[in-house]
Amino acid sequence: MSDEFYTERDWGKWLVLAMQPGFKVKKLTVQPGKALSTQYHTHRDEYWVVLQGKGDLYLNWTNVDKDEPIDMTLHLSKGNSTKIDKKTIHKVTNTGEEPLIIIEVQVGDVCEEGDIVR
Repeated sequence: MSDEFYTERDWGKWLVLAMQPGFKVKKLTVQPGKALSTQYHTHRDEYWVVLQGKGDLYLNWTNVDKDEPIDMTLHLSKGNSTKIDKKTIHKVTNTGEEPLIIIEVQVGDVCEEGDIVR
């Protein structure tokens, strides 16, 4: 099932909680052992807060001073929060035994699914 406000995917689902020009708030539910696609966004930053579960967030960006890619994996669990800057490659994987639930706040000029680059 998929529409503008609710979508089910092979990895889980997302639900839009709020939306205005310049921001969108979504609830992501990632099932155990599943992962979102590796992606980045051109027009928005994302702020994540973990409500339940645990997972790994892979991040990759380029060091502007040395023009070298920097890779990092953050271990997420309930209560953690992080910011994902636009143009930062990222992928989250649920490493736990229960659904990983994340509140995602998108902030930017374009807060639409079309701003996903895989």
